[in-house]
Amino acid sequence: MTRNTSGFTLIEVMVAVIILSVGILALASGSGAVYRMLAAGKRSTKAGAIASERMELLRRQANATDPRCSAVAGGRAILTAVPEPLVGRRSAGGQRPGRRRRR
Repeated sequence: MTRNTSGFTLIEVMVAVIILSVGILALASGSGAVYRMLAAGKRSTKAGAIASERMELLRRQANATDPRCSAVAGGRAILTAVPEPLVGRRSAGGQRPGRRRRR
């Protein structure tokens, strides 16, 4: 009786299927991450375009005023006065401005 040794054994086929399924699952999870990154890129691009459009609108409005508002039209903002703190507003330490903690 002669034995035919051509072909694959059951173990070899099972190992090949497991390796193939792990590779396919890795590709599927990677494509989900790529999809999320593309969506985030679209959102940030859209936000940048809207911000740029609004800045251009502000520059046009600054140029249209008489006298011309040069601080905004030139692309830089100059702070000339420090605003007073709002009444009743708490500082970073949890206290109201101008008051000391009791010990």
